[in-house]
Amino acid sequence: MRRLFFVLFVLASPLLWSCSENDTPAVVDQSEPEVRICYPYDSEPTTFVVNDSINVYFAAHDLGPNGRQAEPAKVELWFSRPGTLSDTTDRVLIGIAGRPISIDQVPEMDSNRVDSVRAIVERSLPAGWSLYTRPWFTGPTPLPPIGTPINTGTDVQLFAVAYDAAENVGRTPGVVRVHVTNFGDDIGPPTPRFTVNPQSGSTATTFVFDASTSTDRIDRETHKISVRWDFDGNPANGWDIPWTANARADEKQSWQYAVPRTYRATLQAHNSYLPGSDSTVTRDILVTSLGGSPRPPEESNYCDIPAGTYVIGDSIYVSDGQTYQTDAVERPVHEVAFTSTYRIEKTEVTNRLYLDYLRAELYPDTASIEYREGERLVYSWDPAHPDAPRVVYFDPSLSEIYYSLDSRTFAIRQGYEDHPVTGVTWFGASAYALAYGLRLPTEAEWEVAARGANGAWSYPFVGGTELTLAAGPYRVNYFGSRNGTDPFIGGTGPTTPRGFYNGQVYEGFQTLDTPSAFGTYDMAGNVAEWVGDWLPASPPFYPEYLDSDPQGASSGTHRVVRGGSYLSSRAGVRCTARKGSLPTECFASVGFRTAYIRPVAAPPLGR
Repeated sequence: MRRLFFVLFVLASPLLWSCSENDTPAVVDQSEPEVRICYPYDSEPTTFVVNDSINVYFAAHDLGPNGRQAEPAKVELWFSRPGTLSDTTDRVLIGIAGRPISIDQVPEMDSNRVDSVRAIVERSLPAGWSLYTRPWFTGPTPLPPIGTPINTGTDVQLFAVAYDAAENVGRTPGVVRVHVTNFGDDIGPPTPRFTVNPQSGSTATTFVFDASTSTDRIDRETHKISVRWDFDGNPANGWDIPWTANARADEKQSWQYAVPRTYRATLQAHNSYLPGSDSTVTRDILVTSLGGSPRPPEESNYCDIPAGTYVIGDSIYVSDGQTYQTDAVERPVHEVAFTSTYRIEKTEVTNRLYLDYLRAELYPDTASIEYREGERLVYSWDPAHPDAPRVVYFDPSLSEIYYSLDSRTFAIRQGYEDHPVTGVTWFGASAYALAYGLRLPTEAEWEVAARGANGAWSYPFVGGTELTLAAGPYRVNYFGSRNGTDPFIGGTGPTTPRGFYNGQVYEGFQTLDTPSAFGTYDMAGNVAEWVGDWLPASPPFYPEYLDSDPQGASSGTHRVVRGGSYLSSRAGVRCTARKGSLPTECFASVGFRTAYIRPVAAPPLGR
């Protein structure tokens, strides 16, 4: 009986199984998994920037058989070139996602300095979806676990692909546009540059500022470089054209100044892909009064330097028949072009001329200087801004001009009236020039006035290929050149009067006439001279600038001093020799001369 029951049970078993719930035919999984990228994000109308690497966060989910929630079997991260999403030949696999992570594993900030990455991911993460992450190294050198080196400056499209167990494939509905910049390729902020036209002017002048010569490694088109401007040297009180104005480097800006003085204009720039990394450049602008009309106190003591192309700098010089290499700051030899005729003082500003300036500027209600008896220094003074910082202009202890406590006025030690003024800072020299609608010559203007159009002349006189030891005492006042027959040894100190070496006889001492090719004197020795330019502290010592009406370096710590003095060697009084000093310093061996652009005569009315 038992055997019969077993046989019946075995025969009936298929019928029992076929009636079970599990024997219902399975539904085929035909749904595609869904996937989206949470971070980085598409930042229309701009493009998300990746610098070298980034952690990509992406989410996916899948509905398995019978519509049940399931994780995708595999999720891949890819990038492609713009417009090639459907072209499998130009897609690069970044990598395959690992196990899902929790939202708590997302950092608050990533390497791109984006705050609250977690909040960005959380906002775009649908409920019930799995979250993944994958590091993406853009190069330029492949890094583990996988590198996908991309050329700097390249735009790519980031997307993800998901697969389920049934081999259904889903892809992100769109792409994230990414701009790659690799710091391994020395990517940084732009190099800002700007020109000012005109270089100096008056309170009636409209100055045009042009930053289109700025450059950048990636943003080759200057309209992509953002800029902001400060024109009066006081950005702490607010930029005249701020970032919010959305100004670009290819846009020219115009500005007028209300008060005559030297202003420092500042340009700051950043590119489109490193908005937090800025670079700055400055340039000084001389603004004069009275319509900017030059009013030189001795107009006959100026000579014209014609517009044209000239050579400045030198690589070798000759001394006592031997050839020597110039200092690095005198190289390279290069051409400069002047678009206008300018005028430069034939001789240095004298004690008499500077005394006239001191007296004129010290006493009126609109005084521009003040003398502090306790410190025995002359300072800048702005009655409209009495709290403005003071700048030293003049130290009488380094000059033959002195302040008489008895008469409460300045005076000159007798016999020094026509000697060059000394003890003047760069600011004091510039203020003197500005008071007469003038300026200090640029370095290029000074050298051309000294050297002329002949690049072979090392010294500022006609035929000056060499300053011989024998002729030195009769041509130039430099260290060791003076002899016992010189009438200005001893009694009147180390300087000589202006124009001393003009071929005349002074108390039996015969000088040699030593004018430059354009008729200037004393550009070698006697006293060195302040010029308008900054001296770069490191190569290139002649900075990269437009060689048409060159303005020199845009900023620095030391102003250029030219020509050498009675303390200099023969090599130190050459036309191309360059030194620098802080603009706040003054010396008993440094003076200056002035210059200005020759006004263009207005055309006659009618015929």
